Amino acid sequence: MHISWFAYNSNLLGTAMATTPLKPSPNTPTHHTAEAAMHERKCLNAFKRLLSLCVTLLGVDPPMVRSLRGMLAEVVSWTKDDWELRWFWSHELHINDYDQLCHCLDEFKQFDGLELSAELIEKQHKTLLSKLFGESQNEALIPDFTPMANVILLCAGVDVFAIHSLTDIKHLRQQNLLIHYSMDDFTLDLNKSPLYADGITMEEAEKHLSDTLSICFSANHGIEIIWENDNPRPKVRITSNEILDAISVSGRHTRILNQYQPLGAIYHDLLNAGSPCNQHFTAAIQMIREALDQELDKMKIKGDIGKHYWTEMIYRRFLGFYRIHHVGESVLPAAEDTGTTEAILSGISPQDRGFLLRFASRDMNNLTA
Repeated sequence: MHISWFAYNSNLLGTAMATTPLKPSPNTPTHHTAEAAMHERKCLNAFKRLLSLCVTLLGVDPPMVRSLRGMLAEVVSWTKDDWELRWFWSHELHINDYDQLCHCLDEFKQFDGLELSAELIEKQHKTLLSKLFGESQNEALIPDFTPMANVILLCAGVDVFAIHSLTDIKHLRQQNLLIHYSMDDFTLDLNKSPLYADGITMEEAEKHLSDTLSICFSANHGIEIIWENDNPRPKVRITSNEILDAISVSGRHTRILNQYQPLGAIYHDLLNAGSPCNQHFTAAIQMIREALDQELDKMKIKGDIGKHYWTEMIYRRFLGFYRIHHVGESVLPAAEDTGTTEAILSGISPQDRGFLLRFASRDMNNLTA
């Protein structure tokens, strides 16, 4: 189900609609200060971030539905002044406005498991706006909100209310058959916006979207992901003892806190650990899956499909337990003289002629294939 709704067509924004944002007078000395120039740049960057979120969220619709709704075309036509007004509206929402929004959001699965209240939504929304603007953070995001819920909340605040059935934020970053919206489409739409009068390349658009979506992740999920320059391979480490304890059992190799590890290995261990009823654990899995998708896509685009790429792919595919046939510590095809044991993949070592796969079971900790 996908509902589009625009805040300025209802009473949600209250009296804020009649008010215009305050600007320094062009005749005052402060208008020409470095602080004013910096503020202007931060505003423009925040508007571009919101544009990216709105465009990619509306891109979930199939092309025909997108055309019928017409909202995407309207959003990309908004000028800097339009965005300034909507930014002001978003900051001026009252507690009664959040209460109305709360009753609507509570019906959709992106907000499942949350005890929504006007106060809770207001706190999260204000923190998200501060992060978009690049302000120093005194308040952390409430980790129970999923990244997709945060995207929907930010967009709703600027009159783009789009709720759909997708709960995984990765669909907003890459081409997906369910949504028919590629990075080419996304870049083309950004270039229609007056905010990008000088144009933007697909590579720039992809990085900008990735950076913007990262704002919607809570920093308190026990996972740290660092992307460096044009390197398609991020640094990833577990920073939570709670998560480490959940996955650090015999046979899994992710056993050291704060040590950088391959994305695929951490993803493999998180999923094999099961799905505890823990919002932080679930969010950590989603963050790792997102980063792994992005890593594999970037490596594929750059033609970097070597041993590291296939190692990550194997970790992603070999999930769960397997009935292994073996003689001693060697995994072999089934035969009369082979024994069997239930094992999981515990490690991968690239070799000159392929990959050495290590399996571990309750009986044996080092089976190789």
